[in-house]
Amino acid sequence: MSIIKDAAVAYRDGKYSEAVELYKEAGKYYGENLFYANIILCNRAMQNDKIKGSYSYIPISEDINIIKQLSESQTLLEYYFTKSEALDCK
Repeated sequence: MSIIKDAAVAYRDGKYSEAVELYKEAGKYYGENLFYANIILCNRAMQNDKIKGSYSYIPISEDINIIKQLSESQTLLEYYFTKSEALDCK
């Protein structure tokens, strides 16, 4: 299984710390900007776990250019997906 799939499974299973580490590792190879949102979601989930049962909104930093990140996401996603498919075939 690829590191990205492992990270997604860890997140789904509530293993947020493990997911963060896997997303960081994937970021070293594919580019950190691709997994920034995933890491934020993991951090939010971990903070919400501490609150136990109640949801609290954790705002994203003002210094993040969300529009730019979203506009680049599709192109980067397609590029790195193709790159990861080539790795899985080897």
